[in-house]
Amino acid sequence: MRRAALLPVCLLLLLGPAGRSPADEDAARYFTERGNRALGDKEYREAERQFTKAIGEQPGFLPARLGLARAAVGLEDRPKAVGILEGILDALEAGGPSSEEEKAVGDAAEKLLKDLDRPRLEYRKLTHAYVRKLAALLERCAKENPDLARRCFVRIVRVAPRHPLVSKLRKEHRILLAEKPGGKRGAAKPGEEPLFNGVDLEGWSGKPPIWSVVDGRLTAAVGDSSRVNRYSRFLEGDYTLVFEARLARETGEIPLFGLCFGFRGLYRRYNLFVLRDKFRFSRHEGSAEQETKLASVAYYQVKGGVDRTAWNRYEIRVRGKKVTCFVNGEEICSHESEDADYDGAPAMLVQDCTAEFRRIVLVK
Repeated sequence: MRRAALLPVCLLLLLGPAGRSPADEDAARYFTERGNRALGDKEYREAERQFTKAIGEQPGFLPARLGLARAAVGLEDRPKAVGILEGILDALEAGGPSSEEEKAVGDAAEKLLKDLDRPRLEYRKLTHAYVRKLAALLERCAKENPDLARRCFVRIVRVAPRHPLVSKLRKEHRILLAEKPGGKRGAAKPGEEPLFNGVDLEGWSGKPPIWSVVDGRLTAAVGDSSRVNRYSRFLEGDYTLVFEARLARETGEIPLFGLCFGFRGLYRRYNLFVLRDKFRFSRHEGSAEQETKLASVAYYQVKGGVDRTAWNRYEIRVRGKKVTCFVNGEEICSHESEDADYDGAPAMLVQDCTAEFRRIVLVK
């Protein structure tokens, strides 16, 4: 009886404030040390495996995430490394370093990002400084000049939608909740992160005149071969991508449009493409001449058909090794990968047509 009464107390002593055991951090450190040894031996795949194990034990363990970025550099996967490093800096921007170790990780992440993409780091610093000044102005004028406060908030969301100050300001200033960040797009629903602001090409690599924003819609006018517009965010693990799209005009023999995900370049990506009378789901790996796809190119249709000239809702749902695709809420296909390698950036691809996209969001 007495032992039973002591059990909850023992559990409370063993668990940290977030409900995690100190053993989780010990295991994370163990795997991180193994990963660092593998890095020293230039065994980058092994290092990647060890750092992934460490993150599995404690997802927020920044030394392991830094190690994973270094492993990505060793594997010549620069986009993945940059994405991880920005994630580290975002985490530290949100809460600030809580220890000398985290401060050292932040310094190392900034140095590595500078080596990989100095302009991106400079842009990040300028953007964050601008956002902090706008937030300070918003705080000063929230009561006396709410219109100006809302303008500050809209600008913050437009410039840096993932900045930690966005959620903080929303919570502290109820007057801003009715605002529509991103202009004509409208406010995002709870649990959604907009990837397109409805105003400009912020965050996207597509260049005018092929890619443009018209009346709040991301528009691509492609007269011949395919064109890709890639988003700057690198996605890892489980995620859900949702977008609405329609065909505005056909201009060639094979008009298609769709979403690439797990995108690490033109020759490494997954696709959900909308063709004339069906959908195509495939994985591309290697050069155009040596391209491998899902066992065979997989085509799918929806009962009753889909009018692709109308606005339709497409959803890509990644869970572990499985990815499932939906059109207007109806599941059209699913695929299970051996390696669960769906990490990468989202990207739009358009060929032989004018296509329009809106409400491109990441569902958390």
